[in-house]
Amino acid sequence: MRSSSIRSGVGAVFLLALASCGGGSSGQGGLRQACYPNATCNAPLTCISNVCVDSSGGGGGGGGTAGRGGGGNTGTGGVGNTGGAAAGTGGVGNTGGAAAGTGGVGNTGGATAGTGGVGNTGGAAAGRGGGGNTGGAAAGRGGGGNTGGAAAGRGGGGNTGGAAAGTGGVGNTGGAAAGAGGTTTCASPTSYTQTTISGALGQTTGGLSPYAENVQGTLLPGSTPDILDIELYSTMTDFPADITTGTFHLTADDGQYLTCGICILINAKSTVDSSTGAITPQALYLANSGTLTLTSVADKTTGTGTIAGSISNLTFREVTIDSGTFESTVVGTCTTSLPSLTFSVTSTNVQ
Repeated sequence: MRSSSIRSGVGAVFLLALASCGGGSSGQGGLRQACYPNATCNAPLTCISNVCVDSSGGGGGGGGTAGRGGGGNTGTGGVGNTGGAAAGTGGVGNTGGAAAGTGGVGNTGGATAGTGGVGNTGGAAAGRGGGGNTGGAAAGRGGGGNTGGAAAGRGGGGNTGGAAAGTGGVGNTGGAAAGAGGTTTCASPTSYTQTTISGALGQTTGGLSPYAENVQGTLLPGSTPDILDIELYSTMTDFPADITTGTFHLTADDGQYLTCGICILINAKSTVDSSTGAITPQALYLANSGTLTLTSVADKTTGTGTIAGSISNLTFREVTIDSGTFESTVVGTCTTSLPSLTFSVTSTNVQ
């Protein structure tokens, strides 16, 4: 619509110029002739800008002036077609920098729209709730800026070019920033303050080679307790031969269940089967750094004796363990720590 009206307006200007410059009589007082010296014309023509025109048809020459609501050449109700016409309240300026009043529409050439209006081209500005379509337009609260770094208000959406979304909003493209997101809920606390375990049991697979020793007890009591499990394996990196006393710093091998010689686990929020003793945790954590000190170990042949020692500065990551391969995999971002704990249990032989 806009482009076709511009083309028809240019054609009208060209025809008027051709008519005034190329033909017609050289007399006075006639249609499109010069006015008489006393600024009059032959009836029913009217002298406007020293040219006799027919004002009864509403058509117009160049540069007409319209009254309130009018346009171009005529008073109230007329339309200014060409050449910088100015429209009053509610009017429409079509070409050449026309200005529209409140609620009007500026179509071309830097037009300015009032409250609630729409600026279509050339840096137009839209009021509260309006939409700026092109050229860095700014949208008010709840509005949408579509192109060129537009900014959206609270709850709005900035679609392209580094748009920023408010609280709960969504920025879709170009480095958009989203509001406060959700949080991850972990099964364990960020750190345990307990320094001992309760109900601890000790077991050793005595008489086997390789063999293992195990200490297990409740770290955090409750209906779904957190259970600490210390598993020691001979012929692994930490214990190349037998399990011995000493101070051991956990290595990368200990952070992988398949290769750990010192495997320290936390079964978080566990369900314990009362008939079998099987532990089913909500989440499983494996220590990947820290220190274990053993002051006493069970006899590797009989499986009896005391397993005692302490742990310090342990850090844990949440993992899953493949029951077929024993390989552990770190999952999620949940971690926890155990700063200090001592233990001492009597071992029984199991095979």
